[in-house]
Amino acid sequence: MKTMMRRIAIPTAALLLLSIPAACSGSGDAAKFKHEYEVLNGQTTADGANVYKQVDIPANNPFVYADGETAKKLLTTKTGILYMGFPECPWCRTLLPALIAAYQESGYKGPIYYYNALNDRDQLSLSDDGQIVTDEAGAPVYHDLVQILYNYLTPYDGLNDPTIKRIYLPTTVFFKDGAVTAVHLDTIDSQKDGYDPLTDEQFNEMKDTLVGEIQPIQQ
Repeated sequence: MKTMMRRIAIPTAALLLLSIPAACSGSGDAAKFKHEYEVLNGQTTADGANVYKQVDIPANNPFVYADGETAKKLLTTKTGILYMGFPECPWCRTLLPALIAAYQESGYKGPIYYYNALNDRDQLSLSDDGQIVTDEAGAPVYHDLVQILYNYLTPYDGLNDPTIKRIYLPTTVFFKDGAVTAVHLDTIDSQKDGYDPLTDEQFNEMKDTLVGEIQPIQQ
């Protein structure tokens, strides 16, 4: 699992999203999601080191926006799929095509809830004397979600304390009747760099794994 800190430089193209009227990006969550991810296609990251992967999102995609409180309620009371990620995340851009393909292949009819948890997470570091420092406090609901998913999550990298867990992105959660059935962390273990393209074998392995994680919530 990739548990390193992922500080992603946000390019100018992404910042332009803030000034685009809703009417220009289509209506509804599906159109908004498609625009939010596709606007970065082929753009160079702000540090000039990488180019964002091409991601083609179907116009009739199943993504429905959710905030942290909604995500918490879903996980503890409902059945469904929750995808946590953000457009600039290279691992997220790798996961999405496989997640969409798995959704289509499985025949699942419900939505995929989308929660951009980036700005709700805390930022912790280790001081020179080995003390854990809170550089930025996370939203209370983020800590609630960490507790709900605790047994599935990996330790916060760099703190030398395995009891402190973190929601790294992407994280995809499958849940049924208010109970978590599976959590898919990151993409696939064999992918070492989020900007690297997947081979057909890697893509199919990840897609098949996701199909297997969807099946229990359909039964």
